[in-house]
Amino acid sequence: EDGFHELASLFQAIGFGDTLELTELVRNDNDDDDGKEGTTTESITEDEFTCNMPGVPVDSTNLVLRALELMRSKTGVQKYFKANLIKQVP
Repeated sequence: EDGFHELASLFQAIGFGDTLELTELVRNDNDDDDGKEGTTTESITEDEFTCNMPGVPVDSTNLVLRALELMRSKTGVQKYFKANLIKQVP
């Protein structure tokens, strides 16, 4: 006897889950009224985050935004994203 009791577990795969849509945010250089390509000095400096479930934080405490920030700090790649979290699991 090892002092431990037997443990029985049952797992079931479920056919639903959350979906995360990511789209890279890019600067639009075609914002002149004359129809010619212009150059803008504005740069994108933050991610955009939305979620369909009320109560999910959409600020920097959200794990999706924290993961994007960690990716940038580890890789040095300064790309920003529009993230849309579609929650199906509370």
